[in-house]
Amino acid sequence: MEPDIKDWHVTNVSKSRTTIPLSSIHQAIGMLVEISKKEIGETLEFKHSKQGMISCTAGNGRSSISFLPEYDQRTQSLAGERHVLSTDESGKFYHADRSGNVSSISASRLVPILDAVRGLVYIFESHSVPEFLQWSEPVQRTAPLG
Repeated sequence: MEPDIKDWHVTNVSKSRTTIPLSSIHQAIGMLVEISKKEIGETLEFKHSKQGMISCTAGNGRSSISFLPEYDQRTQSLAGERHVLSTDESGKFYHADRSGNVSSISASRLVPILDAVRGLVYIFESHSVPEFLQWSEPVQRTAPLG
């Protein structure tokens, strides 16, 4: 049985600011796999008001994944965010960033697309990071300046 993904929305931040509601996990998987076929990658942001934000930058059959379990649109703090780590540390991956410019991500933050799909599904289903992937430590909160 597919988990309820009510209130999840997705934006391809590399192409537009248009946010659409997700109708199923299959739709999310399809979007991720489709952009993974591109030479210059793109970024999908999946957001939920109570279940966090998942960001995937994919292309050339690979993807990064970051998960922020307590995303708050008002503060937009990254405290608690974790990103997937890879053992492949050679090279860079190019993608279109939020402003439409070409940026790069270290290969150390990319996993094969099938692992990324499994990770994405796991996060949707459990609201936690999957142990079958290696993850960074959570970003720590910092004291306010001043």
